Amino acid sequence: MNPRVFVMIKKILWAALIILYSESVTASSFHFLKFAYSPRIAALAGANTAQFGDVAGIFINPAGLAYLDRHEITLNVMDHLLDFKGGMLGYTCPTIGWGNVSLGMLYLDYGNFDEIDRYGTQTGRSFGAKDFALAISYAYRIDGALAFGANLKYIYSSLGPYHAAAVATDLGILYQPPFIEGSSIGLAFLNSGHNFEPYHEIKEHLPFMLKLGISQSFASLPVSLYANLSWDIGDKDDPNASPVTFSVGSEYCMFERITFRFGYDHQKRTDLSDISTHVFTGFAFGIGIHLEHNTLDYSINDYGPLGTVHRFGVSFRFSEIARSREDAVEEPIILNPPQNVAIISSNSFHTLSWKAEKGMSYHVYARHADQAEWTKITPKPISNDKIDLIRSKRAGRYFFVVTTVKGNNESHFSIPVSIMVVDH
Repeated sequence: MNPRVFVMIKKILWAALIILYSESVTASSFHFLKFAYSPRIAALAGANTAQFGDVAGIFINPAGLAYLDRHEITLNVMDHLLDFKGGMLGYTCPTIGWGNVSLGMLYLDYGNFDEIDRYGTQTGRSFGAKDFALAISYAYRIDGALAFGANLKYIYSSLGPYHAAAVATDLGILYQPPFIEGSSIGLAFLNSGHNFEPYHEIKEHLPFMLKLGISQSFASLPVSLYANLSWDIGDKDDPNASPVTFSVGSEYCMFERITFRFGYDHQKRTDLSDISTHVFTGFAFGIGIHLEHNTLDYSINDYGPLGTVHRFGVSFRFSEIARSREDAVEEPIILNPPQNVAIISSNSFHTLSWKAEKGMSYHVYARHADQAEWTKITPKPISNDKIDLIRSKRAGRYFFVVTTVKGNNESHFSIPVSIMVVDH
């Protein structure tokens, strides 16, 4: 074999170990938690810590689930390198005033392997390797700008007849600064837990990570930008793990139905730099098609000479639920102001009257000729067709208008009427 070819093959195999097994099945049994299973998240290179309103973000930052206002289900499948197959299932259940509860599941199947004995002889038997995680999540919006979320996860890994298990928690915060329109800041602590049932006598560390992200959308442009920093704080079992990595991504919405996505993962490009001259190594691309109640997603990630990873996803959205009883407002309707507004005045009283309609209520406003603003003189809407006015001790001309009220909707002012008050 040509020495150069041999060296190249050796580098490719070494890179495969770094990229794949550092994320899945090297020293630790639980590195599959670091995979991106969602096409949207993968297309943005994982720069989604500040993303909100997507049930697939349950394993990225659970605080983002607080912004979902309807039942939503997402199903994602992944066709990884070396014929690895994985997927994710997520469901969010919004409640009225109590936050959102979600369920999430991850699954990764490494396939079947031929068994060999200690001497390297095939036994004729085969075995499989699989990983699984189940999470229950709670997210709550404290106010319009701040939300938090938490996951409790059960994690299971199997290799033939052997298995390992762990429990872990995720904590997330999402903040939308009111002084920067369209921006959000996310902070997440992921995979903090305990390996209570190890493969061996020595318990393994979980891939505990700290993620900090920002996102920015624009009112005048159909573009959203994302940036992310990740710290592998607890990844002590992986000597190849970089302590700090960054990724960036962007989304461009076309015709309100199609979203194009782009992402760049600096760590993956660095890991493959010795063996790959591909322009798109470390880059990711994706597309989302938004239907009335469904979304179809696809992404592709380039690993240079190792190949590409494809992900597919579909989301289903159901009826919207108001976040609180105060938010459960009626749909705006157009109301007309009352007709035939008139005022009857005498030396002893003034009465304002109008033509009332069944099912409607009314507000009355007044102002002095020297005033520029109207003052509401009915603390609550009234259902009558007239109101007796209190005589003012201040001389001058007074103007009155009436509005029609139904629920939380109110009409424009009626045609003003006036009276003249003189000193006694």
